[in-house]
Amino acid sequence: TDIRHEKSKPVKELSQVFSAQLTIFDSSDAATWEMFWKNPPKIVGIDTEGNQTSPPILAQISTDDYTILEVSKHNTISTNLQRLLDDDNIIKVFCDNFSHSDKKCLG
Repeated sequence: TDIRHEKSKPVKELSQVFSAQLTIFDSSDAATWEMFWKNPPKIVGIDTEGNQTSPPILAQISTDDYTILEVSKHNTISTNLQRLLDDDNIIKVFCDNFSHSDKKCLG
């Protein structure tokens, strides 16, 4: 089949796909982690991009209410992300496959 004749999927806005608005916070803002630790969730989802390196280029930490984006600086993860990873009271669900690349790149 010639790809030039294929029909593309219709373009959609995020608001059309997700009923609730997504709230995203920058991890470099101290208020973000202050909010997180003031009322820590019981469970978070963690995904990384650029996980061929350690630390990864980007870590995404998602709760039921918001997502924190952390861009690696100074070739290390933040103390707050390390604190989260070390906290046994918060369940971490990694968006990972059998290679466990996300967990490995975070230490």
